[in-house]
Amino acid sequence: MIEEKIKEIRNFCIRNSDPAVVAKYSKYFKEGYDGYGIKDKLLISQRDCWLEAWKDELTISDYLDIGDKLVSSGKFEEIAFAIHFISFQKQFYPS
Repeated sequence: MIEEKIKEIRNFCIRNSDPAVVAKYSKYFKEGYDGYGIKDKLLISQRDCWLEAWKDELTISDYLDIGDKLVSSGKFEEIAFAIHFISFQKQFYPS
């Protein structure tokens, strides 16, 4: 199940990559920008869709596993999704 989610996330990133966005953001990162170039509004919209679709399916442990794999790629948007997924878990799993 986790691998399916990772594949879905990466396929989304590839399908929505934009070299113009990569060029735009590259100048702000001294060490280089390793990303797909997904526009912010699209990334946020898709994040919200996934959070809603997966809320009854995935546990916090699942999100942590997904996050580990996404962060290991080094891709900006994959890391952003990992951070978003964990930060939004407070609303589903309050402490």
